[in-house]
Amino acid sequence: MASVDDLPFEIIQSIFKYATNCEYQLGSRDRRGIATVPLQQTVLQVSCRWNQIATATPRLWSCIIVGPTPNLSLLPHILRRSGTAPLDMDLSSAYWDDFPKVIISESFRWRRLVLPTLQNNWPSPASLRAVEDKLPMLESLTFDGGPWTLGPSYTQALSQAFRNTPALCKLNCTPNLLGLQLPWERLVELQLNFPHNYTPDMDRVLSVLESPNLFKIVLSGQARVPEGTIVYNSSVRELELPDDGVSYWLNYLSLPALRKAKFKEYDFGALHKFIKRSQCQLNTLIDTTVIDESGQSTMSDLKALAPLLEQLRSLEVHVPGTSLSNPTPEPFPFADALPSLVELTVGVPHIHAIDALEKGLSLFATVLSGPSRPALKRLTLAVTVNALFRPSKVASIKSSMRKALADAQVQAAGHGAQMKVFLDLIHPRGEVPAKRVSLL
Repeated sequence: MASVDDLPFEIIQSIFKYATNCEYQLGSRDRRGIATVPLQQTVLQVSCRWNQIATATPRLWSCIIVGPTPNLSLLPHILRRSGTAPLDMDLSSAYWDDFPKVIISESFRWRRLVLPTLQNNWPSPASLRAVEDKLPMLESLTFDGGPWTLGPSYTQALSQAFRNTPALCKLNCTPNLLGLQLPWERLVELQLNFPHNYTPDMDRVLSVLESPNLFKIVLSGQARVPEGTIVYNSSVRELELPDDGVSYWLNYLSLPALRKAKFKEYDFGALHKFIKRSQCQLNTLIDTTVIDESGQSTMSDLKALAPLLEQLRSLEVHVPGTSLSNPTPEPFPFADALPSLVELTVGVPHIHAIDALEKGLSLFATVLSGPSRPALKRLTLAVTVNALFRPSKVASIKSSMRKALADAQVQAAGHGAQMKVFLDLIHPRGEVPAKRVSLL
């Protein structure tokens, strides 16, 4: 009988990358508080061939996420196995000053850096001086911290450490760090996190949002924007508002080049005014609140926007689980709008996975039974389920839904579209990455 060891080198390599998510979790603990062994270390001990393949795959070792209780003596071995690959370093749960010199000496390979969460974890000025002018490959920098006030000397130390970063193009920070001397004019992606009850320097915030090379803006948390303010930026093509209650930002932005918008919650009236003000042509809209908790569709509002969304090619909507009690939820109740639509995705959190799948498939009824849509190529239904489901449970769900899945696939094919149905396995406490299982 053939074994896994008989598979080609590249196949086993891909399996390792998938299983580890290409992340080396150093110093993590499970939900019981027990220290976990990184999967890479286990793979090394299975067989000589697995050891050989894992050692020859730098990507397994080059993204290092350091937890609160790391065994730092492993770092030299991890770095050696990463070869010369660019390093992605997440130090958000660690104490920078505890790191051995070997990791600082590799700063010339850092591609992504996430700094600690707590103020007393932040690197000392001496540690910052150790990386000054030694970050030629750093592309992404995250200051994962709070809204405390930085003293002039520490602000200067941070500026000195990171201002000579010729590759830096992505920044994630709180507004209190906007005074740092960084290559702001080169940024293409900016995420600003506004802490609760913190009043930032809004003049500086608005100035940074108008940086000429920005391609993507993410605004998280709440801020008080002066009335009458309009931030105009003709280069931004992606906007993300990932939190509840931040749609008010739409009242203060004008982004004529915007093509992709992703919202957790927004006001349709504000979006309507924003699109008209910006004169933008969205081709991707990702929304998580199209059907409200009572099960009543607000798609009539989206239908009112349809004349402004004629270039929309991809629409993703998420349906709260309680709305599945509605026997005929319709997130796409009109057949003649959005003529350019290529892809429609519906996400459904489960109450009971089989019920969610069955009713979720009915969400596409108006698309599959309506007139032909030549542009439409992909229909996707994703149902979120508990990652602790046993494989036999997933198999049982697939068996129970076999006829409904087959019928949906045939209907989609009749319209020249491909139907995909997934179970997204999410751990209840978010301790492990989500995994996607295809049912169709």
